[in-house]
Amino acid sequence: MSILVQALSKPYILSTLNQNQWQILLAQANVCQLVGRLNYLMDVHEYSKPSYAKWHLESAYKIAEKQRKQALVEFLEVPRALKSISSQLTFLKGAAYIAKKLPCSFGRTFSDIDVLVKKEDLKKIENILKFSNWLKSEVDDYDEKYYRTWMHEIPPLYHVTRGSVLDVHHNILPSTNKHTPNIDSFSFTQVDVENAGIINTLDDTDLCIHMAVHLFTESEFHNGLRDISDFDMLIRHFQQTRPNFVAELITRAKFIGLFDYTRLATRYAHIIFSTPINGIKLDNLKDKSKILTLFQDFCFVNIFKPNHRSCRDWKMTVAEFFLYWRGHLIRMPLRLLIPHLIRKSYMRVKDYFKQDDDLTQLP
Repeated sequence: MSILVQALSKPYILSTLNQNQWQILLAQANVCQLVGRLNYLMDVHEYSKPSYAKWHLESAYKIAEKQRKQALVEFLEVPRALKSISSQLTFLKGAAYIAKKLPCSFGRTFSDIDVLVKKEDLKKIENILKFSNWLKSEVDDYDEKYYRTWMHEIPPLYHVTRGSVLDVHHNILPSTNKHTPNIDSFSFTQVDVENAGIINTLDDTDLCIHMAVHLFTESEFHNGLRDISDFDMLIRHFQQTRPNFVAELITRAKFIGLFDYTRLATRYAHIIFSTPINGIKLDNLKDKSKILTLFQDFCFVNIFKPNHRSCRDWKMTVAEFFLYWRGHLIRMPLRLLIPHLIRKSYMRVKDYFKQDDDLTQLP
């Protein structure tokens, strides 16, 4: 177990580390974008920060707080831009954590604001946002068609003056995924955000389910440890007032057809962080196939580690390979995946040689 995982699951360890251990811990946390979270945990538990680590911890936390403030601005500005639309606008993932002031939101960095809208209102919403200075990221014609045809979101938008990035979703999974739900099956809640007013988010159980779906349909796990730590913190937080929360979560996930992703998140949060799962047996979170369970255990136990030389080994490399292909196969069937990957590979090779040609034109 890495020193970072130990610190996240048992924060008291932070008060016992020596300088060499802190050096390794900060290096591991930095590649996982978790330095700000360590600062938050130390503040919550009132642990003294050693002088050689204090600057790193507090600097990372300040960056996260800047992003938090930017999210609060968008809680006001995005609904204001879309006030003429009757469609419900729902904030997802990191933005929802901030709106609800959940523990995992403090010290957490993120790259964009995620919102959910109804698909039938998407074109109208895009046009309104365009005239509110939200512009599309540059994507080629193929990627544009790919987004529009298969994905559950449009290409990212960025604001020309505020610099924020907005991901507009019309579902939480691509249409090619066999588990794609109807968004009307989700349960929503309203949150009163200071200086921004009332905004919509998913309720507690669906928030956790969406987090699990997002993580366990990925093909790349650069932020995997951060995200499974998010799930751990969410479960611990909600169980403080709802002791049977995990049982509620599993029941809810089965009802809306997203049990497989939710059981994976619950299983590996428990294995890695010893997340309490009151009322649920770990064996009930296994796949029905023993072979597939062994495969999943190998891959996910080895991928949810800091991608740092102190932790990286051949097992992590093998897990990355298998999970990369697993993620792509979940996203679309082979009849679509193979032509897509051939096209993307061709474009990468073409861009590589084009870059070489451009260099020859330099004076």
